[in-house]
Amino acid sequence: MIMTSKSHAATKCCNRPSTSRHFVGLCEILRQSRISLKSSTQLDVYSNISCIVPSFSSYRCTSSNRSCVVRATAGNAQTAKLISSTEVPAFIQRDDMMDQLHKWAVIEAGEGGFRNFGMPMTVDPQFKEGVLWGYKVGMYKDGVKLTEIGVLFDNLFAEKYEYLGRGEDGFPVLEGKMEKIEGKNIQIWKLDLNPVTEDLRGTIRGFCTGLVAAINRYYSFGSVFVDDERG
Repeated sequence: MIMTSKSHAATKCCNRPSTSRHFVGLCEILRQSRISLKSSTQLDVYSNISCIVPSFSSYRCTSSNRSCVVRATAGNAQTAKLISSTEVPAFIQRDDMMDQLHKWAVIEAGEGGFRNFGMPMTVDPQFKEGVLWGYKVGMYKDGVKLTEIGVLFDNLFAEKYEYLGRGEDGFPVLEGKMEKIEGKNIQIWKLDLNPVTEDLRGTIRGFCTGLVAAINRYYSFGSVFVDDERG
């Protein structure tokens, strides 16, 4: 991402911060995009929020690779509840972000669900037109699945521009060629209306809190495993 003045003199925005208070660089946008548990992420799953969610209940599985492709249809508004929906900056690569978040979930939930969140879990990747678009997390107790959580990008489009310039009023304006990026928001859904016990509530909250922390690490460092990498 490049920012420029009216004369389009280009400067990479992650260089030394500009002395002009009118420019907002890529690094600042990343900082502003960090998710707050108190604001962007609404962990109260049980507040009668019913929304239309891209269907996780209908999949077309290929026998060759056993991968499931998310159908571009909407599910029943009465079968899922939205936990969180947070806009992802347009310049973030969706495939890389979801690949890392899926790997994080496999390790932290699929392999260490009971240790980390209090219940055994399964993690199933979900594909849209061959691209990893999200995953489902099953939560179990005594061998019985209590609920499923879906993590996915939505089907809306974000607008990505080449430059961040300065308008006549001195404030930043988007300039240059515009590109539409599918997957405007990353969302967390409870994919059923199964009753929620206190134990399950705590497990869902713990998983969502860990996921939000992983997303923030990705925004800040480009990796959800930055803590592990630094030892």
